[in-house]
Amino acid sequence: MSAKEKLVLTAILVVAFVFRFRDIMTVPPGLYPDEAMNGNNALQALETGDYKIFYPENNGREGLFINIQAQFLKFFGALKGEPGALAEPWVLRSVSATFGFLTVLGLYFLVRLLFNWQIASIASFYLAVSFWHTLFSRIGFRAIMVPFLMVWGFYFLWRGLRDLRLGDFALGGIFFGLGIHTYIAFRFVPFVIVLVLLAYWWRIKKDYIREEYAHLRDQFLRGFAMLFLAAFLAALPLLFYFWQSPADFLGRGGQVSIF
Repeated sequence: MSAKEKLVLTAILVVAFVFRFRDIMTVPPGLYPDEAMNGNNALQALETGDYKIFYPENNGREGLFINIQAQFLKFFGALKGEPGALAEPWVLRSVSATFGFLTVLGLYFLVRLLFNWQIASIASFYLAVSFWHTLFSRIGFRAIMVPFLMVWGFYFLWRGLRDLRLGDFALGGIFFGLGIHTYIAFRFVPFVIVLVLLAYWWRIKKDYIREEYAHLRDQFLRGFAMLFLAAFLAALPLLFYFWQSPADFLGRGGQVSIF
């Protein structure tokens, strides 16, 4: 990474940080009801030690984001171990801001891997100042984790496809598997992953002669197996919960379905 590239990336990250953290104690004002419910569950988890995989209240919410908020409250919030402690809104929102900031960094690395650092700079800068991404980085909703895990998951997946290192496939799988623990929309991401892998495989089959293709096919199959195994293991706790409580898996989707 050249000095010029480091300077540009640092400037973009500073912009992303300012957009997400400046005046986070007061902007936006108040606390949205869903944020407050997350805070209540986070405080209960701290007080009881019962960190849930899935919180069924408030239409049901995957537990990963709330459990991370609980840890932020433990170190930065008002909880001192006494009953009735309050969750500071800025602490709940700082979790979203952190994930939003790291998404900008992840997008830079992903686009740099696919194209070059100049295009990566443009893409990450636009994300850094994006209204919608900034907005959801400043409110305590778990949805902000979806782009974070997608960007880093595809980054490691693409590194695996490029270098054929099983470790990269495993890291990509872990990020994708954790995505199931974030927000209902992430359930569509596996279809995107399959389409990407099928398109890449078709391209390899088209561009290489039979002997080279046979060797690459074996390497890719190992990588794909590692990817899906890691993703399955990372998602397994929530998948097991849904196996035991299928109504929670279908509940929120049934409420918002166009059917």
